[in-house]
Amino acid sequence: AKERLRICVIIDVATRCILAVTFFRSFDASIAVATLQMAVEDKNDVARTAGCESDWPMAGAISQISADTGSQFIAEEFRRRCSDLKTDYMNAPAGISYLRGHIERTFSSMHMGLMPDFTGRTFSNVVEKGKYDSENRASIFSSDLPSIIVRWIVDVYHHRPHAGLGGQTPYCAWKEKLNEYGVNPP
Repeated sequence: AKERLRICVIIDVATRCILAVTFFRSFDASIAVATLQMAVEDKNDVARTAGCESDWPMAGAISQISADTGSQFIAEEFRRRCSDLKTDYMNAPAGISYLRGHIERTFSSMHMGLMPDFTGRTFSNVVEKGKYDSENRASIFSSDLPSIIVRWIVDVYHHRPHAGLGGQTPYCAWKEKLNEYGVNPP
């Protein structure tokens, strides 16, 4: 059976590091909460399990989170977990993607840097997809996709120079900010 997986991602705007990524078939508040939990926890075991060459040390308290207005993010359970973490919480206005530019750019990087390798990709929108038959061109098992994406995040994305960081890599930016400011535990 063919299926489409979706992802939920949290990034650190200062360093552009991906703090969490979860995979799901249907999205509800529990997925948003699981993503939030992953952001504050050590992910080195996740990286090792996925076969990454690099580590994934990015974790710590989140001072502010800005989510879209999806029902999973406005759910009481998610907002309560943000409150438990003493995280300022806000929603970006619906339909104005440029107000979520950092995460949208991260998805664009993934779309351009990883997804062209897969024949079953679904593209960003129906206009871009056109008549491309994604379903009949599925090329990997959904059970393999999480490890592939984690490896791309940890070994490629975090170590690629980023224009928004003046050419510095997200990994180096994290290490620099860690040395300068430290990280508060959640």
